[in-house]
Amino acid sequence: MIYGVFYGSKLIPRWLSAWGLVGGALYFAAPLAGMFGFDWAFLLLLLAVQEMVLALWLIIKGFNPIAIAAKSA
Repeated sequence: MIYGVFYGSKLIPRWLSAWGLVGGALYFAAPLAGMFGFDWAFLLLLLAVQEMVLALWLIIKGFNPIAIAAKSA
Protein backbone atom coordinates (compact mmCIF):
# COMPACT_ATOMS: atom_id res chain seq x y z
CA MET A 1 0.00 0.00 0.00
CA ILE A 2 2.84 2.38 0.74
CA TYR A 3 4.21 2.03 -2.79
CA GLY A 4 0.84 3.14 -4.14
CA VAL A 5 1.07 6.26 -1.99
CA PHE A 6 4.64 6.84 -3.13
CA TYR A 7 3.56 6.43 -6.76
CA GLY A 8 0.75 8.97 -6.42
CA SER A 9 2.67 11.53 -4.40
CA LYS A 10 5.90 11.37 -6.45
CA LEU A 11 8.02 11.50 -3.28
CA ILE A 12 10.37 8.93 -4.80
CA PRO A 13 10.95 8.24 -8.51
CA ARG A 14 8.10 6.51 -10.29
CA TRP A 15 10.29 3.60 -11.42
CA LEU A 16 11.20 2.82 -7.82
CA SER A 17 7.61 2.90 -6.59
CA ALA A 18 6.42 0.85 -9.59
CA TRP A 19 9.13 -1.70 -8.79
CA GLY A 20 7.71 -1.86 -5.26
CA LEU A 21 4.18 -2.39 -6.55
CA VAL A 22 5.29 -5.27 -8.78
CA GLY A 23 7.41 -6.73 -5.99
CA GLY A 24 4.51 -6.50 -3.57
CA ALA A 25 2.22 -8.37 -5.93
CA LEU A 26 4.82 -11.10 -6.36
CA TYR A 27 5.29 -11.17 -2.59
CA PHE A 28 1.65 -12.25 -2.31
CA ALA A 29 1.86 -14.61 -5.29
CA ALA A 30 4.77 -16.67 -3.94
CA PRO A 31 2.95 -18.14 -0.90
CA LEU A 32 -0.20 -18.68 -2.95
CA ALA A 33 1.81 -20.66 -5.48
CA GLY A 34 3.31 -22.62 -2.59
CA MET A 35 -0.16 -23.72 -1.54
CA PHE A 36 -0.54 -25.36 -4.95
CA GLY A 37 2.81 -27.14 -4.82
CA PHE A 38 5.00 -24.65 -6.68
CA ASP A 39 8.24 -23.48 -5.09
CA TRP A 40 8.44 -19.84 -6.16
CA ALA A 41 10.24 -18.44 -3.13
CA PHE A 42 12.67 -16.67 -5.48
CA LEU A 43 9.88 -14.16 -6.19
CA LEU A 44 10.44 -12.75 -2.72
CA LEU A 45 13.91 -11.59 -3.76
CA LEU A 46 12.53 -8.89 -6.05
CA LEU A 47 10.91 -7.02 -3.17
CA ALA A 48 13.90 -7.62 -0.89
CA VAL A 49 16.26 -6.01 -3.39
CA GLN A 50 13.81 -3.17 -3.99
CA GLU A 51 13.61 -2.40 -0.27
CA MET A 52 17.41 -2.20 -0.07
CA VAL A 53 17.52 0.12 -3.09
CA LEU A 54 14.76 2.25 -1.56
CA ALA A 55 16.67 2.51 1.73
CA LEU A 56 19.83 3.61 -0.07
CA TRP A 57 17.85 6.07 -2.19
CA LEU A 58 16.31 7.68 0.88
CA ILE A 59 19.65 7.84 2.71
CA ILE A 60 21.48 9.36 -0.26
CA LYS A 61 18.84 11.47 -2.02
CA GLY A 62 15.87 11.66 0.34
CA PHE A 63 12.35 12.53 -0.70
CA ASN A 64 11.66 14.75 -3.70
CA PRO A 65 11.69 18.34 -2.31
CA ILE A 66 9.49 19.60 -5.17
CA ALA A 67 6.76 17.09 -4.26
CA ILE A 68 7.00 18.08 -0.59
CA ALA A 69 6.66 21.78 -1.44
CA ALA A 70 3.69 21.10 -3.72
CA LYS A 71 1.87 19.14 -1.00
CA SER A 72 2.42 21.82 1.65
CA ALA A 73 1.22 24.69 -0.56
